Amino acid sequence: MFSRIWTNLCQAGILTTNKNPAGKTGDGGPPSTLSSRRLRNSDLSILLGVLAGVLFSVFATSNPLASFALTDLVIYAGIPILTGGLASLADPDNQIRNGIVVGFVSGLGYVTMDILRLTSGVPQNVSLFLVLTVPIWGLLGAMGSAAVYRIVSTPASLTVDEVRVCASCKTHNPPDASFCKNCGTKLA
Repeated sequence: MFSRIWTNLCQAGILTTNKNPAGKTGDGGPPSTLSSRRLRNSDLSILLGVLAGVLFSVFATSNPLASFALTDLVIYAGIPILTGGLASLADPDNQIRNGIVVGFVSGLGYVTMDILRLTSGVPQNVSLFLVLTVPIWGLLGAMGSAAVYRIVSTPASLTVDEVRVCASCKTHNPPDASFCKNCGTKLA
């Protein structure tokens, strides 16, 4: 479903998975003004990261650190995993890099918003928590992007019956066949 949405956005010209560097068209001509207006994959990762950081900062403002419960931990891990998963849909070839970028940027956005909100008398355990947010969210974003990419790219497993192959003519026969349908020899 997500891949169909992504394909439609790319075909409409809203998003692109152009692997050429900025300003290079590959045919020697001048860069297209239309392609320079499109949203690049790294821009999308940074945008998702900033939005996730702001989202978690707003959540942390309404829910102080002293009352941190199990549901808050799920939200703390869920935000970078989901944004990393969205970033992996942008460019399947660079899924891990996009997830790391989203995680780092969202962690930096959260830390920046919290530092601006906090007073100068920050306890050391809170500042350590803020510093550890950045690499943890980078890792969680990469894990989320890899998981979503594997879910989207793995075809549904169909039950495949074992096919019996004839030793003499290499013909594939149904699993319940006793003799080859092509040459008539007995199957082992």
